[in-house]
Amino acid sequence: FVPSSKTKYLFIGRLLKEKGVNELLLAANDHLKNNIATFYFVGDHDKNNPSSIDFNSFTKMCNNNKSIKYLGYVDNIKSLLEKVDCLILPSYREGLSNVILEALSMEIPVLASNVPGCNELIKDGYNGFLFEPKKVSSIAIALNKFSNLDNKKIIDMGLKGRRFVKENYSIDKLLTIYELDLL
Repeated sequence: FVPSSKTKYLFIGRLLKEKGVNELLLAANDHLKNNIATFYFVGDHDKNNPSSIDFNSFTKMCNNNKSIKYLGYVDNIKSLLEKVDCLILPSYREGLSNVILEALSMEIPVLASNVPGCNELIKDGYNGFLFEPKKVSSIAIALNKFSNLDNKKIIDMGLKGRRFVKENYSIDKLLTIYELDLL
C-alpha cells in the first residue's frame, strides 16, 4: 500500500443517522475547503427505515461537491479498500466492526468513533485516530490529524493495524482461546 497525493477516505455502512453519516458529510465538506481529498460513501439506503438519513439532502450535497462520491451498495469491499488511504466509521454505537477488521488486515488506517466496538480495535495514534461520536468538530480534528501525516507514518499505522489484527483476531488465535477442534 502506498498513500496517494490526494487522500481517499472511505465510509462503508448503511446510510443511517446512527452510523454518523450526516456528521461525516458535514466534516468532509468542511475538510475539503482546505485539503485535497476524496470521500467515498458506500452502503445501502433503506427509505423504509425510520433511522435513514434524508437521502435527497445527502445526494444533493454529494452532487454539489465533486470530491464527495456516493457509490451505492458494493459487493466487493476488498476492491474498494485496495484503492483508499483511510477508512472512516463515525458510528454512534457499534458491535465489533467487521469493516474495521477488514481495513486493518489490509494495512488501511482507520478513523473511528470512540465507542465500544471501535475503540477495541483502534488505538488512537497507533493504527488510526479516534473521535467523539456525534461531533462534527471531533471528526474534523481526526481528519486534520490524518491529513497532516507523512506517507511513512501512514504506512506505519497500516502495518501496525495489520499486526494488531493478526495478533488478536486471527483464526489461529481464536481457536487457541476457545480450544476449538474443527474436526
